[in-house]
Amino acid sequence: MLNGSPPPTPKQLVSEMKKNFMENEKMLEKKYIDIVERIVDLYKDYEHEKLKEIKGEEIDKLIKDSEDYLNRLKELREQIQKRFEEKTIEQVQKDVTDLLKNILGNKSQSEIISGFEKEFVKKGKFTQQHLRILENVLKAKADSKKEKSNPIKVDEIRKNAALLINDLIEYSQRAELINLERGRMRLKYKKAGKEMIAELLASGGESFLIEGNSIKKILPRVQESNTKELTEAIERQKANKSVQLDPKIFNVLKKELGDYEIIL
Repeated sequence: MLNGSPPPTPKQLVSEMKKNFMENEKMLEKKYIDIVERIVDLYKDYEHEKLKEIKGEEIDKLIKDSEDYLNRLKELREQIQKRFEEKTIEQVQKDVTDLLKNILGNKSQSEIISGFEKEFVKKGKFTQQHLRILENVLKAKADSKKEKSNPIKVDEIRKNAALLINDLIEYSQRAELINLERGRMRLKYKKAGKEMIAELLASGGESFLIEGNSIKKILPRVQESNTKELTEAIERQKANKSVQLDPKIFNVLKKELGDYEIIL
């Protein structure tokens, strides 16, 4: 069913409709629950041969009520579809804004649009099409409340938003990688006459020396470290556009490695 519930069995029909659409969702009036309950009860009586005859007036009323009920079900389906579309739009909008807030900072919708245009579109990092998608996504919720159900339009917004999200994630990952690479240097040195390669990584205000599986933190002197400390430093670096490296570190490295070369 459109509301996400499995189709009920005949025995569950009345109770499930009452619970889901009258009590929980407040979408269906009690009048229509009474109609379907009456029809189900009559059918049960007929099935068990308790109902032998029925008056013409009752049949006329059943026909009228059935038509009324079926018309209301059509309206209910439209209501459910509309609500489903609104929830889809809300989730899409949340996904896009959350991602952009991580990149641009905690801003209002209008600031997100202007910031995206200024920082990304005008600088050639994203296209005008990306900007149009963003504008459409951010105004879709308000538009959906004014318009009738339009599953085709909602699906188009969802697909376009997915493209924007994928491109934003790729950009964010590239930016993080570039930021990380700024603080990365490869060092060539000799150990017991054998040529070795190590990495110097400046990240999150700290510097690490990585030799194979060994991770060391460079303070006033070299100390053993671990993956957890390195990962935490990398996470902190994501918020910084610049990399800080104390020149004294190179003297510490010389004491640790001996003579070495920086490989660019």
